[in-house]
Amino acid sequence: MVGLVAQDQRREDSADLGPVESIGSKAFANCSSLESVRMASVSTVGDYAFYMCSKVAILDLGSVSKIGAQSFRGLTGLVFVEFSDGLSEVGQYAFHSVKFYRGGSEVQRTADGLRGHSFAKADGVLAWI
Repeated sequence: MVGLVAQDQRREDSADLGPVESIGSKAFANCSSLESVRMASVSTVGDYAFYMCSKVAILDLGSVSKIGAQSFRGLTGLVFVEFSDGLSEVGQYAFHSVKFYRGGSEVQRTADGLRGHSFAKADGVLAWI
């Protein structure tokens, strides 16, 4: 598990989490220089894990099944995200400030397992291909 230790890594511009299975609460919160995150084997992302990491542009959630509350809130620089087919739970305000688009139309937020306000105040733009 990646935990609070990662908070001291604020100068990293990318994170390849390799064999890590879980990311703890606030693990990368406010990491101002982080630009890309790859989670090859992560199944759970804790609350506030990447909170306000505004420079993150690329987010690979290919193995994630559970996303905690406010985990990706404030990722206003996000331009690409890959979700797992097994994604079953998204916590409150998880993607606050991010809008998702597919083919020029905004993606509706109606999937089972989404908590209230998962995409609230979504002013950013994200293309869904």
